[in-house]
Amino acid sequence: MVRFTWPIQDSLGITTTSDLFVEVPDTFTLASVFSQMRDYGAVLDPITGGLIKDGYYTVQVTRSTAYKSAPVAGSEVEKTFLANFSQTGSTYKYGVDVPAIASALIVDGRIDLANTDLGAWVAWLTAAHSGLQAVSKFALTLIALVDALISFRKHRKAESRRSIVIP
Repeated sequence: MVRFTWPIQDSLGITTTSDLFVEVPDTFTLASVFSQMRDYGAVLDPITGGLIKDGYYTVQVTRSTAYKSAPVAGSEVEKTFLANFSQTGSTYKYGVDVPAIASALIVDGRIDLANTDLGAWVAWLTAAHSGLQAVSKFALTLIALVDALISFRKHRKAESRRSIVIP
């Protein structure tokens, strides 16, 4: 399943999105999906008074049964692993954030850069895969891991809905 998302801005400058879910045949290419999304935008534009901005589509992928079947006890999405990569054509680093950092990655309060699982992840991000290449949001190729750190991202609203207060 694919979700087409078109941000639409009104005359007050407020933007919201119009989403449409579609089933896509396995034979479709990304270019075919892109073309169909543009065609949908063409019929959406006349029926909205707002400005259609640059859209995007999201592909839903069913997770593999080879992945873990439950979260590791004590894992929290607020505690993240931030990996900074060098990128082609830029002196700036690009960060990739992974929620619920695995405790095996932390040794003496720091990220263990020698961890084999971390090494496999970095190798995947910095290699080409039959034409697919991980890039920054500016479409610059990720070259190498520069540094890594433990960071925290607030998810208090979701956490407060799940917490139980014992009187």
